[in-house]
Amino acid sequence: MDLYIKGAKIFNEDFELVEGDIAVENGIISAIYTDNKPSVCESDCRILDFTGNDAIISPGFIDMHIHGFKGGDSSNGIEEELRTMARGLIKHGVTSFCPTTMTLPLERLKEVMAVISEVIDKDDIYDGAYVNGIYMEGPYFSAGKIGAQNPQYITSPDFNSFLDLYNSTNKAIKVVAIAPEIDGATEFIKKASKLCTISLAHTSASYETIMASFDAGISHATHLYNAMSSFSHREPGAVGAVLDYKKASAELICDGHHVHPAALRLAFSVLGENNTVIVSDAMSGADMPDGEYSLGGLGVTIGGGVARIANGALAGSISNLHTEVKNALNFGIPLKQVIKSVTINPAKKLGIAHLTGSIKEGKYSDLTVLDKNMEIISVIAKGRIII
Repeated sequence: MDLYIKGAKIFNEDFELVEGDIAVENGIISAIYTDNKPSVCESDCRILDFTGNDAIISPGFIDMHIHGFKGGDSSNGIEEELRTMARGLIKHGVTSFCPTTMTLPLERLKEVMAVISEVIDKDDIYDGAYVNGIYMEGPYFSAGKIGAQNPQYITSPDFNSFLDLYNSTNKAIKVVAIAPEIDGATEFIKKASKLCTISLAHTSASYETIMASFDAGISHATHLYNAMSSFSHREPGAVGAVLDYKKASAELICDGHHVHPAALRLAFSVLGENNTVIVSDAMSGADMPDGEYSLGGLGVTIGGGVARIANGALAGSISNLHTEVKNALNFGIPLKQVIKSVTINPAKKLGIAHLTGSIKEGKYSDLTVLDKNMEIISVIAKGRIII
């Protein structure tokens, strides 16, 4: 082993807190000791001892839906901006993330995604989080629920065009968001769901249409409650369909602005601990001063803890997963569900749960170390001690 971590409680495979030590070799968890712990470590082994810190070791946080951070923007197609995001995110406990694209012309998306796909697995050049895939949010949306996406570029899906895009990224696209009511959506969902996760988003669809889309292959909901047909007692809409179906997973933005805490508690309770995913949906102005920014070519003003476009619509968030973890706990969501929602649950939706998302032998040593107040003590990504 080249790293030995001790003196803390860890979340085991069942996400129960237990006393345990972790051995790491070449960036991989090589052993977990809950008893019969080794008394010595090899002479060249580094020891991290958190004794006396009331430390809790969580799997590293995974932000599967994030547009930008610290001035960097996923949709600009600039590697240095992805590195800027990576360096900023690691400070907030995020060990890996999915750069998320906006509604852009398909040719521009191809250029942007080429840059993102090239940096996947280039963790050796990062002093931060690593990239684990691409989240494609747009352009297959309803004009009626466009939110902060650019309406100029929305279009109906064409599977052959998408397949060309998918193959050009070396199959790096992990999630595609779509409004299931638009022309061609059903056939697209049936075919594309064999390649990656298909998520309902920016949709005006009825309850009935959404339920049918689950049968076609949708298995996830992008930022539940936001930019979708809302719930009422006679028209349950997309929100009602997701909560009623129960087998799909759903993203929740826990920044305290996008969704009321009571609505969050309802969703977490109904969906259950295996189907909730906390995301930041952050844009480039996150972790930056108030001021003027852009998102997908639209001007954004940040102030009062929120980002908005000119018409007042929320333009992503300026939050991060660490803040949202603490918020969710303060809102009354159970610790186990909160931690699963930023670790193993997103890992499963991205198809990378065999690599990361839980503390298990053979997985990457992606670890976020927290104190009893849930403040960050240390962050380790693929065995690299970054904080």
